[in-house]
Amino acid sequence: VISISGKTHKAELKWVLFSLLAHLCFAFGSLMSKQFLNMGLQPYTYLFYITSFVSIVNLIEARRKKVKFNLKRNQWLLILIIGLASVGFNTFMQFCYKLAPNPVYVVAINTASIMSLTVFSALIFKDELNKQKVIGVLGVLGGLLILALT
Repeated sequence: VISISGKTHKAELKWVLFSLLAHLCFAFGSLMSKQFLNMGLQPYTYLFYITSFVSIVNLIEARRKKVKFNLKRNQWLLILIIGLASVGFNTFMQFCYKLAPNPVYVVAINTASIMSLTVFSALIFKDELNKQKVIGVLGVLGGLLILALT
């Protein structure tokens, strides 16, 4: 609960709850991915079934909520770029889980994407890249180097 000028804003913290739930889902999904791949399931087979399941669930939910799938002409390119990035992310993650001895290493490196987001946000959105953020980026980079050396 955030209190601003004596007012409580519970709705403004809803994103924190969703972030925590996403975090738990990602952790569970990472462990299950490693388990399935260790059982001999090929990454592309696994991705096909997961993508099919997610697509069906999303279509059912969108239909239930009467979501319109209208995009403006200038949004199609962005959707294509996001889609390609998603395909790359999911494919690379599954091969990482298959090859890495422990999914924790993969997740640690993936979580370090905060480093890239910080730098790209400064470049693309003109977000301030102050001394504390630079120290944070260097700290994450140092942590990854230590993890890689162990």
